[in-house]
Amino acid sequence: MGLGERMKTRGVAKLERQLLEAESELRGQLLEFLPRVASSGEQLCYHPGNMPSYWRVHWLSPESEPLHALALRCVELRRLLVISTEDCLATAFLEACDEAADAGNPHRRGARRRAELLLAQVTATRS
Repeated sequence: MGLGERMKTRGVAKLERQLLEAESELRGQLLEFLPRVASSGEQLCYHPGNMPSYWRVHWLSPESEPLHALALRCVELRRLLVISTEDCLATAFLEACDEAADAGNPHRRGARRRAELLLAQVTATRS
């Protein structure tokens, strides 16, 4: 194996470790926060990039923005590694955020129901 191939292999291994760590952190945070959201109905899926115009930044959950950034990082790492993003928790969380922000959808789920569904997904995929 040449030097270039070894460097490429090390780079892929590093990205794989980063993905495992990021997905583990995301899963842990979702397991920590979602039960509270399912009970309280707080808007964990709102963040400064998708909150409704009437919503105020100081109303945001302190976890919402870092959690959103972590989910984006997981998706980015999966794409770099050419791994499907279709059935991963990060994508499920980001889709829930998109649904929360879709004020024009009269059939969107509320915060509690979204949290319950995400929590079921997190616990079902827990390894």
